[in-house]
Amino acid sequence: MKREPGSLTSAIFLVAGTTVGAGILAIPAVTQEAGFLASAITCILCWIYMVVTGLLIAEVNMNTMCELGSGGVSLVSMAMRTLGRVGVQVACWSYLFIHYALLVAYIARSSDILTNSFGIPLWESATLFSLIFGGICYYGSQRVIGAINGFLVFGIIISFAALVGVASGDLQWNSLLRANVEAVPRSVPIIALSFVYQNVVPVLCTNLEGNLSKVRSAIVFGTAVPLALFIIWDAVILGVLPNFEMNTANIIDPLEQLRSNNGMVGPIVEVFSFLAIATSYIGFVLGLTDFIADFLVLFGVLPGAMSWSERYSSSSASSMVPPLVPGGKITLTIVIGFAMIIIFWELLENVVHL
Repeated sequence: MKREPGSLTSAIFLVAGTTVGAGILAIPAVTQEAGFLASAITCILCWIYMVVTGLLIAEVNMNTMCELGSGGVSLVSMAMRTLGRVGVQVACWSYLFIHYALLVAYIARSSDILTNSFGIPLWESATLFSLIFGGICYYGSQRVIGAINGFLVFGIIISFAALVGVASGDLQWNSLLRANVEAVPRSVPIIALSFVYQNVVPVLCTNLEGNLSKVRSAIVFGTAVPLALFIIWDAVILGVLPNFEMNTANIIDPLEQLRSNNGMVGPIVEVFSFLAIATSYIGFVLGLTDFIADFLVLFGVLPGAMSWSERYSSSSASSMVPPLVPGGKITLTIVIGFAMIIIFWELLENVVHL
């Protein structure tokens, strides 16, 4: 059976659809204390970081493809080649736990939307969503899946534009200049995890047949679309918050306030959320086939660690693909160090709230 070559457009849509989740709507709730200016800069920095980690995964993935002489290389093969058995254990257990939890969450949230919209029982909604989108991923060809995913992404953009249009009526431009740098660290974990797409990088490398330029373009442009949506949505919501003050006593849920002030917002939010969940579900199921783990510990620490081992370990085979990320050990140290800081910060936050 002849394999269908992947297109760059489909690859970009796959990355964009996987990255854009319903969680985008909650970003203003965690950035309102920091203000738009500070949070926009944070979004851009987090985007750059997550692009780097995706490129590092692509670099190791394609070197592994060259060494094994085949496509469809999973993180298991990558970790075994670069980090040994310990790396494989980390990858496998993280994959099983995180992917299971996320797919259950996607199905549960989509079921709520379908039940509220059409009045059908919850279990029927969950079954319907799983059969339709699971069937698309299982039976659909690469071209069919790409076309459906592209259609859903266009639907996301259209519904998002409608949501922005409805919400931006009372936008106060001077509100966008407010910044509270001290509040930025609390928003970094949520913003960074909003750019999770790395589970589909091996799929990109296989579909694009190891074309370095296309893989790089798919990652950069595919994540640039969510970045634009994040910043626009953050600007709209933070720009319409009334009498905003930079202290935690006035922190409110901006989306809920918007719902209560405008009856048109609720239905548009539901449509956007369903489409965003559907595209994320497709991306995660496709990534599932290559056995990739999805968590900042892996997407930050593991890409840097694998690249370090591959580039500088004396026991590793020589690299057959030129580095996709410049900067050598300095860049890799920053990548790994930033991930460790985020992990430590999250642990500290959890301890404080116990």
